[in-house]
Amino acid sequence: MPNLFSQPGSLFPHTESQSTWHFSLGENFLHLSDGTNTYSFIGKLDLKDATLKKVPDVPLADFYSNATSKGKAQVHSSDPSSIYFTLQDGRKNPTYTLRYVDDGVWRVN
Repeated sequence: MPNLFSQPGSLFPHTESQSTWHFSLGENFLHLSDGTNTYSFIGKLDLKDATLKKVPDVPLADFYSNATSKGKAQVHSSDPSSIYFTLQDGRKNPTYTLRYVDDGVWRVN
């Protein structure tokens, strides 16, 4: 039975204080990086109640490849099963929560 700990890539760290990460957003992907690890997802982030699929994390060298938007992400809190963050894109600065659902699937709120 698939669970959070059997999905590909790194798990989000447990943090309750704000920190600045980086993001890379493409037509069908989201990459987040805390400077040490990357966290990669496929799917469209901008759809209401979208689901993203966790995939193997891209290497830092490829983090910005094919990105349509990139910049800093203000991470408000995170734990292995969720992350609450704001993309500082210089325009709308949208805020999202990603929560683990099942079998590598994460729901966007």
